Amino acid sequence: MLLALHFVVNVCAPAVAGQQTPEPRPRQIASIVYEGDMAGLLAKLAQEYGTNIGLELTPGRPKISVKIDLRNDPTLHDVLDAIVRSAQGYRWREADGAVEVSPAQGGCPLLDAIVEDFQVSGVSQAEAVDHLISLPEVRAGMGALNLRYGEHNGPPSRTPGEKVSMSLKGASVRQVLHQIAGRGGGRFWSFRRYGNRRDGELFKISTPDRW
Repeated sequence: MLLALHFVVNVCAPAVAGQQTPEPRPRQIASIVYEGDMAGLLAKLAQEYGTNIGLELTPGRPKISVKIDLRNDPTLHDVLDAIVRSAQGYRWREADGAVEVSPAQGGCPLLDAIVEDFQVSGVSQAEAVDHLISLPEVRAGMGALNLRYGEHNGPPSRTPGEKVSMSLKGASVRQVLHQIAGRGGGRFWSFRRYGNRRDGELFKISTPDRW
């Protein structure tokens, strides 16, 4: 895997006594040269551009390789356009201030299921996702689509993010996932389906604290 991101850092002037310290400006990416897993790149971009990104993978293809080479201060839109050109069969869109990358032929309807009431307090991103999956509306959607949740075994593989506390009403599953990712600090999540078992196709939802 090859990854090179060159940054132009915007430095704020020191605060004058009695004045509030200004918010730091996001780093500007001068160029990106990358060859490797699309999910890994999108997770990095979510952090660098400060944007929540969700990835839905094509069933049966857990990893998609992409190759991009962008110069001259590419915007996030430029990078996403390059990614879907390299990863044929994918598209991206913006929705509610977040980015979604999904199969061009259509995604899983479970992500559009509406959750009446989602509430968590002081939990990890992974625990928040587990609670989301346990809700009756999500369980009903899973049953209708013959889907089973593939439990993650073992401890988290990455450093946990911020604890999540939130309350949402009338939001879709994907909207809840964006909020979990953003509030947990990871800003990225992925959804993948795999297997053709008699008792249902499996799916997994990954966040940076459980990959």
